[in-house]
Amino acid sequence: MKRFRQLSRSKKVAFGLALVILVFAVTELISWGGLYLLAPDFSFEKLRGNQEAIARGGILETDTSESIHPYTGWVFNPQLSPGISFGGKMVPVNEFGLVDDQSSIQKRAAGRLIIGVTGGSVSWQVATVARKEFRSIIQNDPRFSRHEVIVLRIGLPGWKQPQQLMALNWLYSLGAEFDAVVNIDGYNEAVLSIEENYHGTAHTAYPRSWEFRSQDIVDPREYATTFELFRIRSERQAAARAMLDSPFRWSSTRNLIWQVSERNFIDRRVKIGDHLLAAHRESPSFVHAGPAQSFENEEAVEAEVVRLWQETSRQCDYICRGNRSVYLHALQPNQYLPGSKPISEWERENSYLPEKSESEVVARTYPKMIVSGQTLQTEGIRFLDLTMLFADETEPIYADPWCHYNEAGNSRVAQVIAKELVKILPDPATPATTK
Repeated sequence: MKRFRQLSRSKKVAFGLALVILVFAVTELISWGGLYLLAPDFSFEKLRGNQEAIARGGILETDTSESIHPYTGWVFNPQLSPGISFGGKMVPVNEFGLVDDQSSIQKRAAGRLIIGVTGGSVSWQVATVARKEFRSIIQNDPRFSRHEVIVLRIGLPGWKQPQQLMALNWLYSLGAEFDAVVNIDGYNEAVLSIEENYHGTAHTAYPRSWEFRSQDIVDPREYATTFELFRIRSERQAAARAMLDSPFRWSSTRNLIWQVSERNFIDRRVKIGDHLLAAHRESPSFVHAGPAQSFENEEAVEAEVVRLWQETSRQCDYICRGNRSVYLHALQPNQYLPGSKPISEWERENSYLPEKSESEVVARTYPKMIVSGQTLQTEGIRFLDLTMLFADETEPIYADPWCHYNEAGNSRVAQVIAKELVKILPDPATPATTK
């Protein structure tokens, strides 16, 4: 019987190492496939970005990092948020938590014209486009041909009144000066106040979805559950930091383990969040919902939302007059106001959902807003009804099924507002009055 020669110690070690390498390679390959199964758009760069963002502030890289604000509800956190990408450019968060590449505190001076644009995401996008449009149109007027036109973005996506009003109070108190303030709003005040706040648990005048945004503010009745939520966030942040510090941080297997644990953290967090929301709906929390409201029917809710919208605009005008600033209020166009625009084929496929409840809210509340805006005009408040701006436009204007415009739409809105400002801005040679 033939006997096999026994392998030498060195060959055993070599074969052992080869086996370990083979097992490692196969495991890495399988894990690589697992990462793609969990996220078809997987890339190590994106994964590492998420890990760094969670380690830094407990949020995903693509999430908006907000900070509760004592006066405006919330702003962006300049220590965590990179800003907003729009039109191929990243606009950073300034020192006040507003998304702008310049300070929100500017001072009047000879040869300067300071225009603040406030509202929600539509106002922010229009203000981003408006810099070019405003400068071109305003500087075309001989009175301002040599002026430096400064356009400030003093609103944020998701804001609704009275957040614009509170922001104006805050910025004026910090020493901000404006020659003109433009408030572009309407959709958020109608839809978010009703669909998110009233149909949720929050007071209609509170910032949108306040019960979600205020989860970090502890209701004394929910200490135990809230502590568990904070513990999960702490563990999640610690896991991300451990991943970044690991010598195997580029290993597919190590990253797959982290990704699975990350999903587990998210699932646990969602379950606790749902529990808190259910508890708040059963017994509304003043911390997360504000004063209790009672309305006879949906029409009464809409009437209150429109009243608040009108009154906050009135207060904005008072504040601006007291600070020698021109105030212009523009009611933004929306595709769900009947007769306001012929819906193109592209829009019908991509940005028009008339069956959604949001569209019904617009159809019911916008006519009331138009009438309330006319009342503001009779009081001497400069109100611009833009709801029919696109009534004869057959080309696509609306970029999504909510309220936003494409570049052409933003440009049109900016042009109309700039032309109106030229009409109402006082001659720079004439001191402004507070009448």
